[in-house]
Amino acid sequence: MSLAHINVDQDAVLKTLGLNPRDPNTQALLLICQRYGLDPLLKHIVLIQGRPYVTRDGYLHVAHQSGKFDGIEIVEEGETPTHWWAKASVWRKDMQRPFTYRGRYPKKGGNSAYGPEMAVKCAEVMALRRAFNVTGIAAADERWDDPDGRISPQVASALAERLNTLGKEARQAFLARFGGRRPSDLTAEEEGDAIEFVDQLEAEASESAESEAADDEVVEGEVVDGPPAEEGMV
Repeated sequence: MSLAHINVDQDAVLKTLGLNPRDPNTQALLLICQRYGLDPLLKHIVLIQGRPYVTRDGYLHVAHQSGKFDGIEIVEEGETPTHWWAKASVWRKDMQRPFTYRGRYPKKGGNSAYGPEMAVKCAEVMALRRAFNVTGIAAADERWDDPDGRISPQVASALAERLNTLGKEARQAFLARFGGRRPSDLTAEEEGDAIEFVDQLEAEASESAESEAADDEVVEGEVVDGPPAEEGMV
């Protein structure tokens, strides 16, 4: 289906993502998007506490679009009494040696249930960033030890609005997923997970609506197309 005839309101889209198009921080984010070919709609880059942070998906996008990406692998994983850690290697087609870096995640972090996976994300981000020279921008997945590591107020507000649109069941599901905390109570490292969870809730709501519409069509078809009632039947 062609979407060429649709006039997209860019400012409205940015506001849906929790980004104020008049805010200099948002404008800086958009300039970074132009420089590296990133897309805020796909969560390649986000604002946290007013500063742009590139996500792992963003770094992977830069790597793939370069045409020189030759693979990524986790070469080692482990843990200490206080942290999980992982070591990642990123290969380029035009270089003989990989970029190998280690990432870690605290066992007392806000997303400790997925601590080993978070350590892998940190290691991948560090290796990707150096392999493809994405400079001057912080990585969202490395922000777990930031003393001001709270979720972006803009993103928290946008998530709350989306949950209110979805209704009571979605709000309850969100509270259950994040230990009874609202979007504004989350930490920065949970921001990506919260966005993905709300995306999933919206997708499920859309699928449910489509299924109900299909069921209604079937019922209507049975009433219209069924055999005529015998004479005298009520």
